[in-house]
Amino acid sequence: MKKRTLCIATTLAFLSFTIVSCGSNSVENSEVIEENVIAETIDEVIEGIEEEIVSDEVDTATGEKLFGENGCVACHQKDTKVIGPSLIAISEGYAGDKATLASFLNGESDPIIDPEQAVLMAPQVEITKKMSAEERTALTDYILSH
Repeated sequence: MKKRTLCIATTLAFLSFTIVSCGSNSVENSEVIEENVIAETIDEVIEGIEEEIVSDEVDTATGEKLFGENGCVACHQKDTKVIGPSLIAISEGYAGDKATLASFLNGESDPIIDPEQAVLMAPQVEITKKMSAEERTALTDYILSH
């Protein structure tokens, strides 16, 4: 998505340069207006790109908050196996596979890390299943950020 938006912005910039450079030496009022419209369009595209970049950033702060508030921290520590695997072990095991981890947190699949512990995790999965999609995404992003 970012590459496509960047391509559009680059194309608009190139077209505006071409239109401006191909004009005659005398700048007419309509050409000035056209240049302003192109400049405004480029500014809007750049603003849209910046908004996309911000919205695509991983929301680990919200995920960390949910991790603590929902009791996950009682069984999962950053780098130490307590009852469940550490966050680092989970992150390494899922190797950035957000969809598979999300599927587990949605109660749609078995865990790939310590599957023998699935029975202990079942009550927590019921909690994560009740989260909104945005909350589960934030929680998944937080777990995979380790």
